[in-house]
Amino acid sequence: QWPQSDVDMIKGTVSDYVNGDSPFMAYYVTVSGHFYYDFSSNAMAKKNRSAVKGLDYSENVLGYLATQVELDRAMELLLSELENAGKLDNTVIVLTADHFPYNLSLNEINELSDYKRDLLIEANSNNLIIYNSKMKSVKVDKVGMSIDVLPTVLNLFGMEYDSRIIMGKDILST
Repeated sequence: QWPQSDVDMIKGTVSDYVNGDSPFMAYYVTVSGHFYYDFSSNAMAKKNRSAVKGLDYSENVLGYLATQVELDRAMELLLSELENAGKLDNTVIVLTADHFPYNLSLNEINELSDYKRDLLIEANSNNLIIYNSKMKSVKVDKVGMSIDVLPTVLNLFGMEYDSRIIMGKDILST
């Protein structure tokens, strides 16, 4: 089936690291939310169609949202497994997107946006989430890029690095 399930990915891998005694780092690339965003060919859209039933969006946008439900459920499972293992409070989760939903038209992207986006820059506007169950919530409205994620996380951990080698900036700094 395509796309594959992010829930199945977490189920199949979380035991590899969550129950050990060593610190761990896991890197996931999710695929449940990939196009095409229709209910006839996309397995994740079909699987989660009932979760978006009744929402007031076009068919492709509903398909897109249905695919994202699978990531939500995968994150719910991951958080639950971390909590059950007593590791949630000592874990940092970083979520970022590498691109906008290519298969949606600009009009469809704008259905989901609270402001009018363009295809040049604003279609790519996205979020970076850095989560720890003990962190205080901070909202940053700066413009950043994917190259800014690593310096931001390194600085959060107080890790030294050579900024001549790692591009980007700490988006939490002033």
